[in-house]
Amino acid sequence: MSHSLFPKKHDDVIALTEKMIGDFKKYPEIFPSPPITPEELEKVVDQAKEKMEKIADLRAAMTTEVKEQDKIFSNMEDGMRSDLRFAENVTSDASNADAAKALKAENKAFEALMDAYENRNELCRA
Repeated sequence: MSHSLFPKKHDDVIALTEKMIGDFKKYPEIFPSPPITPEELEKVVDQAKEKMEKIADLRAAMTTEVKEQDKIFSNMEDGMRSDLRFAENVTSDASNADAAKALKAENKAFEALMDAYENRNELCRA
């Protein structure tokens, strides 16, 4: 088989390996002693399938964890926004002008932090 025609996808590699195993077993007179026996290939196929299943399970678990994390952060952000609005209202009168300036600076820092958080989440989902 030409290298350029060799399968690239894992499922296709496994399918080809399983076909080779079947042919080696079916025609031992043609393939009397392959470098890797059909039994050894079967073990490797089983290992590959187990690893693929484990990776699929890990991906599913990671997706669930990321969704749960997003929910927690969303709840936290909602609470923070409520508290920030409350603080802005309390400090909005002229007698608390310095406190209002400080709060607005913190709001800008909070927005920058949230932008960084969103960028991180997009990288995790990619």
